[in-house]
Formats: sequence, C-alpha cells, structure tokens
Amino acid sequence: MPTRDQPNFNSDRNIIDQFLIPEPFADIIVEINELSKSFSMLQYLHSTEASFLVLSQLSSVLQRLFQMNPVLDLENDLSFHLTESCRYAAALHVLFPLMAYFPDPTLLVGALVHRLKFSLASLLPLMGPSNQFLLWLLAVGAISAEQMPERQWFEGHLALIASGLSIIV
Repeated sequence: MPTRDQPNFNSDRNIIDQFLIPEPFADIIVEINELSKSFSMLQYLHSTEASFLVLSQLSSVLQRLFQMNPVLDLENDLSFHLTESCRYAAALHVLFPLMAYFPDPTLLVGALVHRLKFSLASLLPLMGPSNQFLLWLLAVGAISAEQMPERQWFEGHLALIASGLSIIV
C-alpha cells in the first residue's frame, strides 16, 4: 500500500489525468506502480516462478516504454517534454530495483538520467512550482542520480517544487 508520500496512481487516476498526460503514458505509469508493488512483495514470496513472472513483466514494460514515441505538438512544447519526461522517469522507476542484479543497468540508468534532466529542463519553465507530478519526476531523477553530479540539479528543483507544494522536510 502506498504511503502518504507515495501517491497511489491506481486508485486516484485523477492525479495523472489532471496533468493531461496522454492515455498510453498514463496507462504505463499505472502499470509500473502495480508492478513495483509486486516486485517489493517478491522478497517475502521466495518463489522462482513469481520472480520470473514479475521480471518478465518489467522487461515487457521497458520494451514498450522505449518503443513509445513522444507526443509531437508543434503548437504546444509542453506535451513533447511531458511525455519524454514520463518515459524516462518511468524507465528509471522500473530499473531502480534491478540495480543489484546482473546485468548491471548502470550505463542505461546514466543515459536515462541525462535524458530526463534535459527533458525536465525544458518542461520546468512551462509548468508551475505547485505541481505534484513534477515532484514525482524530479524525485525519480534524484534517486536514480545517486553518486552522479546531476543529483544536485534534481535535488535543487525538487526543493523548489516541494516548497511550492508547502511540503516541509
């Protein structure tokens, strides 16, 4: 069950819908949320079959994420950067629990962190500082950028968004 700090996108789809995230991207974020819960439960199951099933689903999600094209709207720069940020953050979210396994996805994570930062740098000026979805995108970036110089960039923007949302840490 999600904590107070972790939104439950499955039970409150309005959080995603209010940011006008296109349906395929919103669907995959909800699916990743469910898979994340399943992956965390694996440590208690000790079942090879269950582990294989969840890892297969995670691989399938990653494959679909990398095949998705960003939304190109010549009149609205926001949709391109929003869908790209969603793709990169969702992929990082999927890869994070796999960091302890072989093959090590460190190079892929580094590339995705750079792409997420680039996409968010264009997205941040287009959205207000009181944005819950930006909070998630930046948090995924900050967690994924551990031991990377980019972490400070994510943390700095994360602090601004948290302040805009009146979150006290």
